[in-house]
Amino acid sequence: MIKILVLSYFFPPCALTASNRVFGIVSNLHRFGIYPIVITRHWQKKVANRDDLLTTTQSEIQHIYYEGYEVYYLPYRSSLRDRLLLNSDKVKLFSLLSKILTLVYLISEPLTNLFVPFSNIYSFSKKYLSENKDVKYVFVSGNPFVLFKFGYKLQKAFAISWIADYRDSWTTNKMAIGVRRFNMYLYKLYRFFEKKWVNTAVFFTSVSDHYVNQIQGIVKTPGHTIYNGYLKRKNYSEFSDSQTFNILYSGTLYYNQPLEAFITFLKKYHFKIAGKEVNLYFAGLGFDKKQTKRLQDLSINYENKIHILPWDTQASYAQLQTQMDLLLLFPYQGFKGIPTSKLFDYVATTKNILLFKTDYDVIASILRDSGLGFVANTDDQAYEYISTLIKYKYSSSSFLTVDDEKIEKYSILCQTEFLAQLIKKEKV
Repeated sequence: MIKILVLSYFFPPCALTASNRVFGIVSNLHRFGIYPIVITRHWQKKVANRDDLLTTTQSEIQHIYYEGYEVYYLPYRSSLRDRLLLNSDKVKLFSLLSKILTLVYLISEPLTNLFVPFSNIYSFSKKYLSENKDVKYVFVSGNPFVLFKFGYKLQKAFAISWIADYRDSWTTNKMAIGVRRFNMYLYKLYRFFEKKWVNTAVFFTSVSDHYVNQIQGIVKTPGHTIYNGYLKRKNYSEFSDSQTFNILYSGTLYYNQPLEAFITFLKKYHFKIAGKEVNLYFAGLGFDKKQTKRLQDLSINYENKIHILPWDTQASYAQLQTQMDLLLLFPYQGFKGIPTSKLFDYVATTKNILLFKTDYDVIASILRDSGLGFVANTDDQAYEYISTLIKYKYSSSSFLTVDDEKIEKYSILCQTEFLAQLIKKEKV
């Protein structure tokens, strides 16, 4: 077995989407002759809100063996910024001070680990490598992208091969700049360090061809696309047994997704299509209060048709999916190369998927290739598609023709096999 050290801030039992990619890779690498040792932080409770991310955890290091890999969970100690933010609702001055410290931390992160509350991931990794000479690679999953500095420093200290895994495109991420204009200036600073750090990696991976091309435009290191993939197929019925037609959007909403257009479309028909009542569900909107309010405002007078559900356990979410007839996706208008993680979770259900409004980017391509999705760019197209699904549902017929081979290639198992092949090609 080839041993590989995996550095990731996010990892189960953290149930956030950011954990899924690295968990899927780690839990499958042993199938291809690679044994991962994961270094992460403690996750002692369900992350229900921002505060759960910032709270100090237990002080002991926890070492757990799982099938095919092992994990070291390190203590997380809240920084001064974290503690101010946690108490900002009680003392208004703390909110201002936490913003000032956030700026200080963001600017100083590339230069020093002094203000990085998870810097013990680096110090522990350095100690581990000094005591375990048989580890051949380091795999670093970002974000936080300051973790790439850890990969760079470990390479310098031990001449060990490391791999930079981008969950987004970091300084070339135009959507992040759209969300927060300050990122445009911050990324100018980070760009220097991104090149410095990632140029020492043997290769990098990211979640789409477009992202890989963007990153390769600024670094010399070769890049490869590893899709997020799905963990396992879900043997759900194509349609629910509900008397209504149920549509689900899961996960976070973003400002550039055409939410208003879709809800306006359903309102135009008073949430009734082909004579059947339509219900629209949103599950797990995340911590963004602005986007939650955006949806709540759109739901006025339609609260019995638009249902906003909190993110719960994976089991309850899986149960919710079984009650759905259609899974909904929105594109990220104005931006390319973003294959939202929920896409692969949707593909795993082999239920019908609707992408509403698109420029025919990576999401549309994967839906078309998998044979599970439909793209509607107009209200008429959406109405016709949903009408057709309703016809099939209430005649107890199947609309989909599932091609297992096409769907399987989007599993994290197949994506991990490709990653393992890349690792084994490198000469240690």
